[in-house]
Amino acid sequence: VNFSASHKLDEAIVVDLITQPISVWEAMIAPFTRLRDMVAGVATFATQSAGCEVAGGLQGLPFLLFHGERDEILPIEASEMVTMIAGWGEVVRLPGDGHLLAKSDDAIWERLEEWLPPLVQAP
Repeated sequence: VNFSASHKLDEAIVVDLITQPISVWEAMIAPFTRLRDMVAGVATFATQSAGCEVAGGLQGLPFLLFHGERDEILPIEASEMVTMIAGWGEVVRLPGDGHLLAKSDDAIWERLEEWLPPLVQAP
């Protein structure tokens, strides 16, 4: 299982060279449509909404977003906006925590321990 953490959804995407003419929209969602074959789910931390228009390309993958309710850099509404763009997703609100999520280790691990096993079990 490969794991990558980023607060920007597009930073977690591997750059893929496209050799045939396609629309801008197709170029934006191409990395996600190809990742669907390799990715079982997406978990993010303090996600920003800018640049996440491609989240709809995840096409129903399990989508979990952790966000501190006292984030001093990105409001929790940024993660909520990404779920609206994607059309689904679960925002885990971490009360009393800021952008670094330094106070929520136990809550994050507890939720990941519930969320991950079904995603990584062999079919």
